[in-house]
Amino acid sequence: MRRILLFSALIVAVGVGSAQTRVYKSTDEEGVVEFSDRASQGAEAVKVQPAQSVDVPTPKLPPSSRQSPKSAAPSAPYTAFAISSPQDDEALVEHSGRVTVGVTIDPPLRLGSGHRLQFRMDGSPIGPLSAATTMILENVDRGTHVLTADVVDSSGRVIASTQPSTFHLQRTSVIRRQGGG
Repeated sequence: MRRILLFSALIVAVGVGSAQTRVYKSTDEEGVVEFSDRASQGAEAVKVQPAQSVDVPTPKLPPSSRQSPKSAAPSAPYTAFAISSPQDDEALVEHSGRVTVGVTIDPPLRLGSGHRLQFRMDGSPIGPLSAATTMILENVDRGTHVLTADVVDSSGRVIASTQPSTFHLQRTSVIRRQGGG
């Protein structure tokens, strides 16, 4: 395996180096093939093709549907919007995996304008759009998780987002229960 990596490194070096760099291949008495940049007795020169490169144009991406709270429409500013529970970097001991997530928002969520909350854990939506500022999560895996929330308008456009909030859930391990420790 090490020889393959060495050979790969030599090929890259040949592609990057000058055109006069040479690679030599030899086989020892045990049948092990070796590659080197130095000629040795019985070694043969290997013709190495120059490395190929491909120019790929940068794709044009559509404008992001996520907008920061600062770019929210002037008719719907939220002056405060944050995850309030669990607190950032909080360690929770909850053996059932039940976690209550809450946000603070000011002014209150504009339900008449079709605004709803979308909670996210580890980047994935959790639950449907909601008018509630709290959500109870059941059977959350132990470990470290990141929570965020978005205010979404009636057309599905994100108009405000919280800063990420990390929590650490400690649960009893099934292995530990079986082991009696």
